[in-house]
Parts: sequence; structure tokens; C-alpha cells
Amino acid sequence: MARQRLTDTFYKTLDALTPNKLILNQCRLEGNRLQIQNQTYDLSQYDHIYLFGSGKAVIPMTQAMQKLLTPFSPDTLIVGHTHIVSHTQTSLAALPNTTYLQSTHPLPSEKSLEAGAALKAKMASLKPNDFYIYLLSGGSSAMIEQLVEGVTLADLQQTTQLMLHHGVPIEEMNVVRKALSQIKGGKLAHATSAQGIALVLSDVLGNDLETIGSAPLMHTTKPASGLGILEKYALLEKVPPVVVQALQKANIVPPTHIHHHLLATNETVIETATSLLEQQGIAVRPFPFRIQGDVEAVADKIVQSLPSQKPAQPLCLITGGEATVTVTGNGKGGRNQHLALTLLNRLKHHPLANHLTLLCAATDGIDGNSNAAGAVVDAQLLTQAKTQGFSLQHHLENFNSHTFFQSLNAQILSGATHNNLLDLLIIYIHP
Repeated sequence: MARQRLTDTFYKTLDALTPNKLILNQCRLEGNRLQIQNQTYDLSQYDHIYLFGSGKAVIPMTQAMQKLLTPFSPDTLIVGHTHIVSHTQTSLAALPNTTYLQSTHPLPSEKSLEAGAALKAKMASLKPNDFYIYLLSGGSSAMIEQLVEGVTLADLQQTTQLMLHHGVPIEEMNVVRKALSQIKGGKLAHATSAQGIALVLSDVLGNDLETIGSAPLMHTTKPASGLGILEKYALLEKVPPVVVQALQKANIVPPTHIHHHLLATNETVIETATSLLEQQGIAVRPFPFRIQGDVEAVADKIVQSLPSQKPAQPLCLITGGEATVTVTGNGKGGRNQHLALTLLNRLKHHPLANHLTLLCAATDGIDGNSNAAGAVVDAQLLTQAKTQGFSLQHHLENFNSHTFFQSLNAQILSGATHNNLLDLLIIYIHP
């Protein structure tokens, strides 16, 4: 019952925060005036209107924005990582006047370079009296790229793979990516003389606009050293030498003046889930921290924050964010399933072990290299695992949480949501 309650709450949270709804709830067109949040743009003063975009949410964001801008028939070029026919309810026929480029995630590829070149060329063709709207969401960093001279795609792929496997947080990964790119860190904005704005879905804690999607339209005001980051994670000797040379020569680009509208964040996810739980008569209390950093340290903080006595009434503890995982095994899973399995292991001797149900899931619907969003677990799973001969410790050590939860029917299978607002963690304490 509790596991189903949390799963339903997660699905309802996803449904409330679809990119389509987020745009149509915060943007409206009255005549020629486009209002986005508290800003108004008079579109009649521009010669042509364009839509650009990249990231996991780009297809539904584009659908909503094109619907809103129907009178202007915006010329559209977008980049995503989904096959537009087989994995969505969308076809190009439903996206008029649109060029859609399919790229890759989480590793960049030749498609990323092709998409980056096409996007930059199209933006460069705009005139000073044109206006563009850029739809930016998580995953964009891998999908669009144009590399600095001397760095090859293989160099970038190797560097990205090393950072992923060594638990480098997204904020620090993007510092390195920006220095190797001719698009990131505000460089794409310098391709055009047209005026533009960006609509953003945040996939980073703190919602730093200089980090989201490696900030193609936002220049860096807080420069950090890519060399220092590689050194911090003992990667300087592992990445290709040309990467080190490029980082040594990295320059900051001139400021840009592209206004960014933040449409939704991980805080929005937490607030929405909290409201849904409270509507069910469940008290909700936030954890005093967000999920970030090494998954083992995150698990420690969660366990330490749990009460030792059961509450008189049902209580949910809630937080969100994104943990990092340093993978040493060759199993299948992701940070959410690995965190859920780690907590299941650590909480088995907790005084409230039989009163806890835990959900940990990714809002993009894809956790790591699996097809699950995450997992929902309780003490009964330990009994099931023992009965069926599954070793929790073995699956932990091999980073094979997906197989463990799949065998016990404890996965959350939302499918790809075409959104990305980080992860959600709920612990339900039932008396």
C-alpha cells in the first residue's frame, strides 16, 4: 500500500510538471504581445520569429511554444536525443516548419558535432531585427558541440566518460566542457546579432544559469579551472594530453545579454510532491539538506536524519537533487537505484526498519544505463530477496541495483519523460 502510494505520487508529480504544462502555464500571447512570467515582448517589432532549442525536454517544449506562437509560424531548429517518431507521440508533421536533429546523450558523438554546426550556422543567418526564443533543458551539454581547435571527438568522449565514471558533479563537468567548446559558456550567443531570450528547465542544484546545459547563451562570470577539476579527481594523467593543453589556453568570452526565464527547478518538484502528499492527509517535512555529492555520503546523512521513534501520524520526509556515483562494477543501474539499494542495506537494522518505505527516482525517467526511473523499497524486499536467493551486498558491490530491483518488482517504470528536473527522494514513515 505505501509503495503504491509513493509511486502514484511520483507519477502525478511528473504529470503536473510536463514541459508543455510548464510553458502554457507561464507564457501567454495577447495579440502581438508575448508575456513570459513578468516580462512582455512585443513581437510586432521584429521581422521574423525563430525557435531554437536543445535538451531532453526540447520536443514537448517546442510543441507548446509553437502552439502559443501559431500566428507567427516560427522557423524552428531543435536538437534532442529521442527518435521523434518511435519514442514519442510526435511526428515532424505535428511540428510545422521544424528541422529536428537527433543527437546523443550522455556521451557526445558525431551527431553532436553536426547538430552544433547546424545550430550555430542557422543562428548566424539571423538579422539584427529578428527575434529568437531558445528552449534549454538538461542533457543539452552532450547534444550540441563544436570543439576548440586541436581537440577531437574521441578526446572529448574519453574525457566525458572518465568524468562520468569518477563521480564528477555536473557543475564541475560543465566547467571542463565549456573550456573545450566553441558553443558552451555563452559562445553560441555570439553567433548571432539578433535579439533573443531563453526558457530554461533546470537540472542542477542551485539553478545556476551558467551551468545548465553548459550555458550556450550565458557567459561565465565565475570562472573555474578545468585543470583544477581534473586534478581534484586524479584525471590529469588520464585524459588526452591535447585536452590538458586546451584547458591551459581557455579564455572567457565577452558578456552576453540574453534574458533567461527559469520555468521549473528541483524545488518545483519537491513543492509539487509535497502538495500531493498533504492532500492525502500526510504530514510532510523536508530533509535539512539536498541530495548532492557522493552517494555513500548522501546515504549516511539520510540515515542520520531519520527519527528513532515512529510518529503518531503518517509522516513523509522529502528532498531532491542528484548524487554522484563512482562506478567500479559492470552491472546495470543508476544513481537512484544505487542509493535506494544502499539505504535498504543500511536501514535494515534501524529501529523503524519495518515502518519505512522509500522512493528514489529520476524525473527524466531514465536512471543510469537502465530503463527504470528508480525504485520504491521497504523491509519486505529484504525478506523477498532472501527467499529468492538474491544477495543485496553482491548487487551493491557490482553496481547492479537494476537487476536486484527488477527481480523483486520494485522498479519505477515511467519511461522517458522528456523532462529533467533532477531526482526526488521520499521516505514515508507509517505508524
